[in-house]
Amino acid sequence: MLRLFPSLRIRTLLLAACASAAIVASCASAQSAPPPGQPTDVASDAAGGGQLAGGEDLYRADCQACHGDARTGEGALAGAPVHGSTGHTWHHSDQNLTEIILDGSGEMAAMMPDMMGIPPETPRMPAWRGKLTDDDIAAILAYIKAGWTPEQRRLQAETPMMR
Repeated sequence: MLRLFPSLRIRTLLLAACASAAIVASCASAQSAPPPGQPTDVASDAAGGGQLAGGEDLYRADCQACHGDARTGEGALAGAPVHGSTGHTWHHSDQNLTEIILDGSGEMAAMMPDMMGIPPETPRMPAWRGKLTDDDIAAILAYIKAGWTPEQRRLQAETPMMR
């Protein structure tokens, strides 16, 4: 039958080639995507690559000494909040986080030892106002958020400003 209808043979070959390409593309994207519920790999995040890389550099230079690794909290000072998916940071709005970065721990430092059992000798968060730009803070937050699960990022985006 294919011998009698060469155009059918060409269509069949084209359909098979398209199906094969789709399968290969699907396998490649499945291998590069993190499993559902897992944090996004900063290196593979094409959408915010420049911001994430800059945020990583800033975080390592200005935040990591106290808060530890952005994903695991490894190396954090006792009582300093960790920012990964096991931490509490994703419960705060971007505006709250920005204010904490700009103004330091302030009033919150007095509440934290009682609320969270933080040792009273834990250093307070310094104010970064005048030292970090709005773009710097946005980059740091983007880097921290890359370590959260998609569900944590969704919930954090819906979190209202707290007073």
